[in-house]
Amino acid sequence: MRTDTTTFYWSSGGQSGDLGQSLTGEWIAVTHGHISFAFDWSGASHAPTGALSFQVSQDKVLPFDMPGTFTPSLSSPAGAAGSSCADGIETDMAFIRAVYARTGGGAGDVIVGKVTRDQ
Repeated sequence: MRTDTTTFYWSSGGQSGDLGQSLTGEWIAVTHGHISFAFDWSGASHAPTGALSFQVSQDKVLPFDMPGTFTPSLSSPAGAAGSSCADGIETDMAFIRAVYARTGGGAGDVIVGKVTRDQ
């Protein structure tokens, strides 16, 4: 059984992160080993470019970059509005978070991330 999809918070202090900076999502507990993320971002203002990825941790203190690729592949902001998802991520780690590493543009554009967990 799945939980309701929830919007998570970014390090910029809200549920929509400003793409004019690198962002880190809040830690999300992985309850049964499967978790899915969806992202929507604007791109009309300042052409955001950067890379989306994930970090995992057992304690929320020592993060590790999550290795591997996703099917479908995880798209990242590339100068225009868009969306992407990572469906059915499997991990035995206790926590996961999304990371956006800005490479250019994006000030005033926002990203919203949603998560769905197995129960």
